[in-house]
Amino acid sequence: MHADEPDKAKVPERFKSKDFAKGARWEVRWRADGVGRRKLFGYRSDAEAFMAEIEDRIRSNRYMDPKDSCRPLRQAADLWQQGLAGTIKGSTEGRYRRELRVWVLPQWGNVALKDITTVRIQHWYVSLAEGKAPYGGERGCGSALSASSIRSVGKIVLGSILDVAVENRWIDANPVAKAKVPHNRAVQRRIYLAPKEIKVIAGQMDEANATAVYLLAYTGLRIGEALALRCGDVDLSRNRINVLRT
Repeated sequence: MHADEPDKAKVPERFKSKDFAKGARWEVRWRADGVGRRKLFGYRSDAEAFMAEIEDRIRSNRYMDPKDSCRPLRQAADLWQQGLAGTIKGSTEGRYRRELRVWVLPQWGNVALKDITTVRIQHWYVSLAEGKAPYGGERGCGSALSASSIRSVGKIVLGSILDVAVENRWIDANPVAKAKVPHNRAVQRRIYLAPKEIKVIAGQMDEANATAVYLLAYTGLRIGEALALRCGDVDLSRNRINVLRT
């Protein structure tokens, strides 16, 4: 009657050892990938349920070593980074690596894969939106991220890393899939410079920097694109600039 709870059994004291009713009483043993493993349970029902699940996973080729889910996220991140080079544009690769270093690893780097849940990811998204998330930048402190930035950091970078963990059978499913990115909060009105204000700024600079100010103001180029321009990118006869790099 009391196999699962021996402390409730009316066993005479003279028959009890010093370890009576202590520790796990049920053991499941199995063999997978040529390695024997075992796990202890306090209750027979838990042991039987676990055994049935293990048998089903082995038969359907879905078996995962429980120890793999205890790996820290940074191990999956290392594998993910190895597969980046040559698969995306260099500028995009650089942005993903920076987001990994600045936002993902400070929060999740040492966390076991099994402990990264959709709920915890959702809380992290909120902290990113509020500017309260752990920050790994070299200077300053973290600021609040927009919805598009959170989507890149969370859905793309963290999501891709956890996809690698799923592919390697370290975890069952990717918890990022069901996490929702917060909507942008109300932002302050943007202020745009009038042509006469642009002229005043440019007038305080030498010719090269003044040219850069006018270029940025009236073409819409980003600063990174403008600084990467080469002579061959500019065709003055056709009034055309070819933006080929950042």
